[in-house]
Order: sequence, then C-alpha cells, then structure tokens
Amino acid sequence: MLQKLIDLRQQEIEQLKALHETLEQTPREVIENPECNFITRKGQVYARVLQRDNKLIVFPVESLGIRADDPAITRFLEPKVLEKMREKHGVQYRLETAEGSKALRAIAVEVATGSAFP
Repeated sequence: MLQKLIDLRQQEIEQLKALHETLEQTPREVIENPECNFITRKGQVYARVLQRDNKLIVFPVESLGIRADDPAITRFLEPKVLEKMREKHGVQYRLETAEGSKALRAIAVEVATGSAFP
C-alpha cells in the first residue's frame, strides 16, 4: 500500500514537471491570453491553442520536436485538412518554422476578415 502511494506521488511529480516545462516553453502571447487552450491526451500536453478574432494559432510543444516536413503534416494535415478548409471555407494558413530549422513552431489559420471562428 505504501509503495502504491509512493508511485502515485512520483507520477504526480512527473506530471507537474512536464507541465512546468510546457509553461516555460509557452509563447508570451499564449500566457497573456486567458482564452488559451491546451491539446492534451492522457495527461500529456501536445500543443497550446490561441484564438483571437479571426485567427487560430496552434503552438506545438517544442520538446516533441515536430518538423514541418513530417509525413503527418505533409501527407495528412496539409492536403486533407488545411487545404480542404481553404477550398471550402476560404481560410488562409501557414506553417511557421523555427529560424534556421524545420522544427514546427506554429500553425496559423485565419478566416476572411469579418468572419470569426465559432
């Protein structure tokens, strides 16, 4: 029983360390905006999402090392999601990379002026 409590506390500590690391890497515009959300799965943070008027920006957690040329981006996200949104709804999008690398810094999606995300 005592070992289970120790293990549980260790898991909690690891989760708090991961949250702390994520918050340290979170861009200032996300920290300063109370409307920010997080994309998580099973307690793991994968991205921060910032929505302002007609713009939605997804900031992947840097430590995940997601590259803009990753097949999940180039073969699925761009052609099957982002391009379809552009064709159907007229949104504009761009993949932002870290300076001098292919590391994905953000995915920005913007709807036409006067429109807004639901």
